Formats: sequence, C-alpha cells, structure tokens
Amino acid sequence: MRDLSVPQRFSFWIPFVIFSMAVGVALAVVADDVGYAFLVAGVLIIPIGVGILISVPAGWSKVKRLSRRLGWWHVFWALYFLGGLTFRVRDTESTVENPLDAAAFYRVALVGIVGIILLGALTLRRGLGLNRVFGGLIGLLSLYAFVCIASTLWSVYPSWTLYKSLEYVLGVVLIGVIVASMRSEVQFKSLFDWTWLLVGLETLSVWVGVILRPEEAISQGVGLLGIQIHGLFPRVAANGVGDLGALLGIVTMVRLFFAKGVSRRLYLAVFVIGMVTLALSQSRSPLAGFLLAMLIILFAAGKIGLVAFLGLLLLGAGLLSPLGAYFWQFFLRGQSQELFFSLSGRVYYWEAALQFILENPLLGYGAYAGGRFLVATEFGSTLSSLHGTWPEVLIGTGVLGLIPLIAAVVSTWFVLVRARTSQSRTLREQLRLEAVGVMTLLSVRSIFSVSFIWHPALTWLLALGYAEFLRRHYAHPSHPQPLHPARR
Repeated sequence: MRDLSVPQRFSFWIPFVIFSMAVGVALAVVADDVGYAFLVAGVLIIPIGVGILISVPAGWSKVKRLSRRLGWWHVFWALYFLGGLTFRVRDTESTVENPLDAAAFYRVALVGIVGIILLGALTLRRGLGLNRVFGGLIGLLSLYAFVCIASTLWSVYPSWTLYKSLEYVLGVVLIGVIVASMRSEVQFKSLFDWTWLLVGLETLSVWVGVILRPEEAISQGVGLLGIQIHGLFPRVAANGVGDLGALLGIVTMVRLFFAKGVSRRLYLAVFVIGMVTLALSQSRSPLAGFLLAMLIILFAAGKIGLVAFLGLLLLGAGLLSPLGAYFWQFFLRGQSQELFFSLSGRVYYWEAALQFILENPLLGYGAYAGGRFLVATEFGSTLSSLHGTWPEVLIGTGVLGLIPLIAAVVSTWFVLVRARTSQSRTLREQLRLEAVGVMTLLSVRSIFSVSFIWHPALTWLLALGYAEFLRRHYAHPSHPQPLHPARR
C-alpha cells in the first residue's frame, strides 16, 4: 500500500503555516479596531514567532552543550553584564540628590561582588602575574581606564567619576584575567557563545515587553514604518535595541558560513529575528554598522566576488527602482533635513562641548562627568553623555585619555586583520570574523554613541580579549583547530 504520511520536511513546516494563517485571520478581524502601528507589529510577530519556534529545539541543544563547558569566568562575565542593565531612567538632578537609589544599589552590589572575587583571584592564584593580566592590548586599554580613575582628582563631580571609572576598570581586569586563564580557542568560543546567549536573552526581553505592554514598548508615528520599539525591563533605548538586532545579524551571518544541518536552520531563524528587531528599532547607526560589517566580513572571508555582486545589485536597485527612495525615507525617520544632518542634535552637543575642550584639552573635566554635568544638562535632564565616544573622552579625560583608547582600538583592528589564516574553515577564522564584525559595528557606533567606554562594554572587551589571545599566540604558532561539527 502506498505510504500517504506527510514527509518529515513538510510536517516540520505545518505548525508554522497554521500559526501564520491564524495570526493573519486575527489581524484581518481586528484591523478596523487597532491602529496602524499595532497592525504592523502584529504582522511582524509572524517571522518572530516562526523564528523562535524553529530555534528553540536546536538552541536548547546548544545551551545544554554550552552548560557543560561553563567555568568561573562565565559566571563573572554574566554578573558584569547584569550589573550594567538599567531598570529606570533618572534625570541629572535626581542623580545628584540621591545617587544610590535601589536600582543603583543593585548595580553597585553586582560590581562589588565581581570586584572582590577578582581581587582575591589576583592575590591567591598563581600564574596570574600583572604582565599576563595587563599585557599587550589589554595594557593599552588599562592605561585609558587608569587615566579615568586619575581624573577623579580634577573632576567636576569626583564621586561620579570614581565610581563609573571603577566600573570600567573592573571590566578591563576581568577580560585580562580571562585571557590569562584561556588555554585554547575552544575555551574562547564558549565565551563568545555565552556572550551571544546574553545578547539573545536581552533581545527576548525587548519582545516580551512589546507583546505584553505594547502601549509602552512601541512608539507610534515614527518614520516610514510608523512604529519604533524599546525595551522595558530592562530599559533599552531604540538605538540599544538596534545594536542587539545588528549583533544577532552579524554573528549568525558569520556562523551560517560555517554551520551545517540543524545549526544552519537555527542561525537562519535567529538572523531573521535580528533583522526584524533592527528594522523595528528604526536605528540608523546600528543599521549602517550592520551593513558595513556585512561587507567587511565578506571581504575578510575572501568572498570578493560576492561583495562586488552585492554592491552592484544594491547600486542598481537604488538607482533603477523605487527602493532607493523608500530606503532614504526610512533612513530619514520622519526628521527634517536640518535635524538629520545635525545627527539628531548631536552636532549641537559637540559644538557646546568644544568650548570646554579647548579650555582644557590635556586633562578634561573628569571621566563620565564632564559631558554629563557641564554640557548634557543644557540639552536635556536625562541626557547622560554627549552621544559620541570621542568628544565624550576628550571632555572627560582630554588628550591624556584619548591617546591610549585610540591605540587600543587601532591595535585591536590591526591584530584581527593580520590574524587571517590560510585555512578558511577553522574555529580561529570563525571567531576572528565574528570579532571583525563586532569591531565594525562598534567603530561605526562610536561616532554616535559611547560604545567603547560605557559600562558594560561587553562586546568591545570580548573583541579586544580575543585579539590579545591571538597576539599572544603569534610567538608560539600552532595549527588552527578545524571546525568540528560539535563546535559550530
């Protein structure tokens, strides 16, 4: 008798087809009773829902595999990340009046726990000499961090500078201890996986807020799409949501080059989630960073033909079809030409800061304090920085802090570019491409945000740490480890 059972590859998609049809019918029924913003959000829930359903089984398998490789550094890496989450937004006046409220105490407590244990590790563990913890690229960033601490002496708000600088120093010490403890690329991959898991969970928290409290998590009347999403618990601004989506897109794109079978399905699903998140954040600099990262990753991977093809395809689509006009409208996000070319007002912040920088170009006015308490208060009560890494560094620590930070960033780029291996399908090459993608996004975002200097600088420290790991292995070269299926 002929077998009438549904083939496995088709039965896999049946639940998603039914889910999509059900959502479509529901949206058609309520279309007249809800606003355009909620209708668009509802439509985009379909790929998000499909992506989550596809990724859960394979993702859970990878999480269980990762759990068997967890070490002490994963715990402290997570605590460092959690200590940087924000659960409320305060204005500058309330920050001055009550600097240690409940939310701030939570951050101080987590940072303090990690700091005390790291101090114990540096004191008691053998083999963790200062030259191993603070050597190379980490040493360059340490110079910047200790300039930040020193700027407490001349800061306009010394206690604020001291605490924020200690937060940053803690991250530098943590990645230094981790790199000094690493023995293989497999260990380092577990740190990459752990970091992307944390990024994925934060992205999930954004979508939980969108689904449960859309009236607060969705801003209406913004740009071409008419909506813009934010994170509620923890608080994640639209640009931060864009960063999360861009990171997921970059990492999964790289892993799609190396993965096979079920892993490809997982990474494709997460890529879709990242792209929808990035699109609905309507964040321009994360989008620009993502697009540039894709081109650089393809180029770094030796796929020059594909880069040329995509470049010509995008150029043709922009010039010969309405897509160029739609993209420009999306990119403007409903702003006037004046506001757009002022970088959403950032240029005005920087012009105001320039007067102070010129008065004290060498030392600045205190890390994390000069920008907020001298300039930002003139433009908004909740503005916490100048929304640009380099002007923020200049007004905070002057040229004295700018030089080591630039040296750390440029040196990290140099090592990652130089470390390309002749064997393309190795674990080292995969991690290198992920780090290159992250550095591209951070470099673009540094023009519009404080990506390299703000706690928790998790992805920056990860890329820096891996570059330092590679640099230390130049003196003792080894054959790159092949990409075993279990490590993808």
